[in-house]
Amino acid sequence: SKPRKDRGRMKGGMAGATAAMLILATLLDAALGFSNVGLLSSPSAVHTHKFSAGTGVFAGASWRGRGRVLGGISMQGNAKQLEFYQAKDIQVNWNSPAARGNFGCVYFGKVKGQECVVKCPILEEFSLKLFDTERAVNIKLNKASGTLSVPWAQMIGEVNIDEGARLPDNLARIGIVWRKEGDGQTLENYLQGNKDLAKALGVQQDRGLLRKELSLKVMAEMLAALQLMQEKGIMHRDIKPSNTLVVPSDSKHSLKIIDFGSSCDWADPFKLGLGDATNDPMYAAPEKTLNFVAPGKFDVFSVGMTGLRVLIPTFSRGGASRDWPGGRFQEFAESEFPGTGWDLEKYLEAKSKDTREKQLANECKELLENPEMEGVRKLLQSILVQNVIGRPGVQQALQQVGSSFAEAAKQDLANVKSAEDAVKRLVQETSKEGQQKEREEEAKVKREEQEEEKRQKFAADKAFSAAKAFLLEQTQQQGSARVREIFGSRV
Repeated sequence: SKPRKDRGRMKGGMAGATAAMLILATLLDAALGFSNVGLLSSPSAVHTHKFSAGTGVFAGASWRGRGRVLGGISMQGNAKQLEFYQAKDIQVNWNSPAARGNFGCVYFGKVKGQECVVKCPILEEFSLKLFDTERAVNIKLNKASGTLSVPWAQMIGEVNIDEGARLPDNLARIGIVWRKEGDGQTLENYLQGNKDLAKALGVQQDRGLLRKELSLKVMAEMLAALQLMQEKGIMHRDIKPSNTLVVPSDSKHSLKIIDFGSSCDWADPFKLGLGDATNDPMYAAPEKTLNFVAPGKFDVFSVGMTGLRVLIPTFSRGGASRDWPGGRFQEFAESEFPGTGWDLEKYLEAKSKDTREKQLANECKELLENPEMEGVRKLLQSILVQNVIGRPGVQQALQQVGSSFAEAAKQDLANVKSAEDAVKRLVQETSKEGQQKEREEEAKVKREEQEEEKRQKFAADKAFSAAKAFLLEQTQQQGSARVREIFGSRV
């Protein structure tokens, strides 16, 4: 073994080296902005120091991380932003729907102080498919409508209903939320209840047997709605009075189309909803399915049937086929009219001579023989035909209803397109501004990182130089002491 003296000298050397390393560590620590404890215990911990940017560098890196996530945020301007609600957000009794149908339940409630309508689907495959179509179509229709008045109910969001809320059996815990339009009354409610539809739609009351002005107004508004919908590729396929809200407070669109579960997005590459139609045979076109050459004409036929029902008062009275107001129209639509080969003039001629129903006979004679009714009769005759190709499309039908209606619908379409274009421009501009700001911030962070690297390198170089000088001095001092030890007083 080595002499004790030599081992002592080795310990002294190691102590000197350790001291030098501690000094080096201290200098490096100061240069990098960490506390001594932080450096020894957790080099990755962030600390602040008066000589360093401290958390600044890390904050910059964190911002860049968020930038990747938030860089795609676009300001939609007037575009409606859909909300995602929980059951507790909506004031409603979830166990007591206002209405039940074959495919779901409807609720009336309040959300954020405004009245709303919620539809939840039945927990069954076909119902869920219809719900999915309705959701997708509503989102598309409301994408850029903004504050404009539109001829359909405006979707405001979706709701997830947690297990804590009691629901009727077999009802899915999801729903679409719309803003409640008017008092929720449909055109069917008005026709059945002898309500003043003319006043609600701002139309002069017809004095004769037929409701010509009211019928033209209804068809004009519904055709204008179809024009906007079809411009976006949406074919409704279930246009009828019970799917049409009456909203007197909206003078521009006092009729609003609802219930898009049976609709088809013809503009979608996969024709969303095409195979899931459920339509009412009283109003559906004779072809029963969309014609691939002229798909929009299906809904035009349904508008014509609705217009005829409004025109002839007897068609909103009970009949032999079903004990409900409107049952007489069902008999006409599902039996009598198809029996004529969908020839309206042929039906009118035969019915005007039928003494069993005097009121209907008089109405049919009025429509057939009164010169003032010629325009509306020819319009209906052109729309209510079996031949799809011979049936007018939306724009042609609007022109036949009246040039003023057609011009208003044209302007309406232009307004919606203008609003959509404005939103697109705003999104693009905002996106460009956001990208430019992101680039500027990234450049700023990069400059700060480079400056920080330079500062740290300078501090590290300085620390190494100081440590090197210290070690050299220690070595020299230890060397001098060793020389004196060996040579003693002779040195």
